Amino acid sequence: MQPHKKRLKRRRRGVMLAVELVMVLPVLLIVLLAFVEFGILLMASQGVGASASLAAREAALASSTEASLVGAAEGALEGWVWKGKHEVVIFVNGAKVDLNDANDDLQSAATAAEISVTINVPMTQAAPDLLRYFGLSLAGKDLTATYVTRKE
Repeated sequence: MQPHKKRLKRRRRGVMLAVELVMVLPVLLIVLLAFVEFGILLMASQGVGASASLAAREAALASSTEASLVGAAEGALEGWVWKGKHEVVIFVNGAKVDLNDANDDLQSAATAAEISVTINVPMTQAAPDLLRYFGLSLAGKDLTATYVTRKE
Protein backbone atom coordinates (compact mmCIF):
# COMPACT_ATOMS: atom_id res chain seq x y z
CA MET A 1 0.00 0.00 0.00
CA GLN A 2 1.27 3.45 -0.81
CA PRO A 3 2.26 5.80 2.05
CA HIS A 4 -0.25 8.53 1.15
CA LYS A 5 -3.13 6.00 1.14
CA LYS A 6 -2.12 4.84 4.64
CA ARG A 7 -2.18 8.42 5.87
CA LEU A 8 -5.55 9.01 4.22
CA LYS A 9 -6.94 5.86 5.86
CA ARG A 10 -5.63 6.97 9.29
CA ARG A 11 -7.07 10.43 8.76
CA ARG A 12 -10.50 8.94 7.95
CA ARG A 13 -10.37 6.87 11.15
CA GLY A 14 -9.50 10.01 13.09
CA VAL A 15 -12.38 11.93 11.54
CA MET A 16 -14.79 9.08 12.30
CA LEU A 17 -13.57 8.99 15.90
CA ALA A 18 -14.17 12.74 16.22
CA VAL A 19 -17.67 12.40 14.73
CA GLU A 20 -18.50 9.55 17.13
CA LEU A 21 -17.20 11.60 20.06
CA VAL A 22 -19.35 14.59 19.06
CA MET A 23 -22.40 12.32 18.89
CA VAL A 24 -21.81 10.47 22.19
CA LEU A 25 -20.41 13.27 24.38
CA PRO A 26 -23.73 15.12 24.93
CA VAL A 27 -25.44 11.90 26.00
CA LEU A 28 -22.62 11.10 28.42
CA LEU A 29 -22.73 14.65 29.78
CA ILE A 30 -26.49 14.42 30.40
CA VAL A 31 -26.09 11.07 32.16
CA LEU A 32 -23.26 12.39 34.32
CA LEU A 33 -25.20 15.52 35.32
CA ALA A 34 -28.30 13.41 36.03
CA PHE A 35 -26.29 11.15 38.37
CA VAL A 36 -24.85 14.12 40.24
CA GLU A 37 -28.22 15.87 40.55
CA PHE A 38 -30.00 12.68 41.63
CA GLY A 39 -27.35 11.96 44.24
CA ILE A 40 -27.63 15.43 45.76
CA LEU A 41 -31.44 15.22 45.76
CA LEU A 42 -31.33 11.79 47.39
CA MET A 43 -29.09 13.11 50.15
CA ALA A 44 -31.35 16.15 50.64
CA SER A 45 -34.39 13.87 50.72
CA GLN A 46 -32.84 12.00 53.64
CA GLY A 47 -32.38 15.30 55.49
CA VAL A 48 -35.98 16.36 54.87
CA GLY A 49 -37.22 12.97 56.05
CA ALA A 50 -35.12 13.13 59.21
CA SER A 51 -36.44 16.61 59.94
CA ALA A 52 -40.07 15.51 59.54
CA SER A 53 -39.41 12.43 61.68
CA LEU A 54 -37.93 14.44 64.55
CA ALA A 55 -40.75 16.98 64.38
CA ALA A 56 -43.35 14.18 64.47
CA ARG A 57 -41.59 12.61 67.44
CA GLU A 58 -41.76 15.99 69.20
CA ALA A 59 -45.44 16.34 68.24
CA ALA A 60 -46.26 13.05 69.95
CA LEU A 61 -45.19 14.38 73.35
CA ALA A 62 -47.93 15.65 75.66
CA SER A 63 -45.99 18.84 76.39
CA SER A 64 -45.30 19.74 72.74
CA THR A 65 -46.23 23.09 71.28
CA GLU A 66 -46.20 24.44 67.74
CA ALA A 67 -43.02 26.36 68.54
CA SER A 68 -41.26 23.28 69.92
CA LEU A 69 -42.29 21.27 66.87
CA VAL A 70 -40.98 23.89 64.44
CA GLY A 71 -37.83 24.17 66.56
CA ALA A 72 -37.27 20.41 66.34
CA ALA A 73 -37.69 20.51 62.56
CA GLU A 74 -35.28 23.42 62.20
CA GLY A 75 -32.78 21.83 64.57
CA ALA A 76 -32.69 18.75 62.34
CA LEU A 77 -31.96 20.96 59.34
CA GLU A 78 -28.90 22.53 60.98
CA GLY A 79 -26.00 22.50 58.55
CA TRP A 80 -28.05 22.21 55.35
CA VAL A 81 -27.59 25.07 52.88
CA TRP A 82 -31.35 25.37 52.42
CA LYS A 83 -32.11 25.83 56.13
CA GLY A 84 -34.61 28.63 56.43
CA LYS A 85 -35.97 28.04 52.93
CA HIS A 86 -38.24 25.21 54.02
CA GLU A 87 -41.89 25.10 55.01
CA VAL A 88 -43.34 23.25 58.00
CA VAL A 89 -46.99 22.22 57.67
CA ILE A 90 -48.86 20.70 60.64
CA PHE A 91 -52.25 19.01 60.60
CA VAL A 92 -54.15 18.07 63.76
CA ASN A 93 -56.94 15.55 63.02
CA GLY A 94 -56.87 16.61 59.37
CA ALA A 95 -57.19 20.35 60.06
CA LYS A 96 -54.27 22.55 59.03
CA VAL A 97 -52.67 24.43 61.89
CA ASP A 98 -51.97 28.13 61.33
CA LEU A 99 -48.50 28.69 62.79
CA ASN A 100 -49.07 32.46 62.89
CA ASP A 101 -52.24 32.08 64.97
CA ALA A 102 -52.03 33.11 68.65
CA ASN A 103 -53.75 30.01 70.06
CA ASP A 104 -51.73 26.80 70.08
CA ASP A 105 -53.83 24.09 68.41
CA LEU A 106 -51.15 21.48 69.06
CA GLN A 107 -51.01 22.17 72.80
CA SER A 108 -54.78 21.92 73.11
CA ALA A 109 -55.04 18.72 71.01
CA ALA A 110 -56.60 15.78 72.83
CA THR A 111 -54.75 12.58 73.64
CA ALA A 112 -54.67 10.20 70.61
CA ALA A 113 -55.22 13.09 68.19
CA GLU A 114 -53.63 12.39 64.82
CA ILE A 115 -50.82 14.82 64.07
CA SER A 116 -49.24 15.05 60.66
CA VAL A 117 -45.98 16.94 60.08
CA THR A 118 -44.88 17.79 56.54
CA ILE A 119 -41.62 19.46 55.56
CA ASN A 120 -41.38 21.01 52.08
CA VAL A 121 -38.16 22.22 50.48
CA PRO A 122 -37.96 23.62 46.94
CA MET A 123 -35.78 21.29 44.86
CA THR A 124 -33.91 24.23 43.39
CA GLN A 125 -32.77 25.10 46.92
CA ALA A 126 -31.72 21.53 47.69
CA ALA A 127 -29.72 20.82 44.51
CA PRO A 128 -28.31 22.72 41.56
CA ASP A 129 -30.63 22.64 38.55
CA LEU A 130 -28.02 21.02 36.28
CA LEU A 131 -30.37 19.59 33.66
CA ARG A 132 -32.37 22.77 32.99
CA TYR A 133 -30.32 23.37 29.84
CA PHE A 134 -31.60 20.06 28.49
CA GLY A 135 -35.26 20.75 29.26
CA LEU A 136 -35.42 18.86 32.58
CA SER A 137 -35.80 21.52 35.24
CA LEU A 138 -36.39 21.21 38.99
CA ALA A 139 -38.15 24.59 39.13
CA GLY A 140 -41.54 24.50 40.80
CA LYS A 141 -41.00 21.09 42.42
CA ASP A 142 -40.59 20.33 46.12
CA LEU A 143 -38.90 17.68 48.19
CA THR A 144 -41.57 16.61 50.67
CA ALA A 145 -41.57 14.31 53.68
CA THR A 146 -44.61 13.62 55.86
CA TYR A 147 -44.76 11.76 59.15
CA VAL A 148 -47.96 11.00 61.05
CA THR A 149 -48.13 10.31 64.78
CA ARG A 150 -50.60 10.31 67.64
CA LYS A 151 -50.56 12.70 70.59
CA GLU A 152 -49.74 11.08 73.93
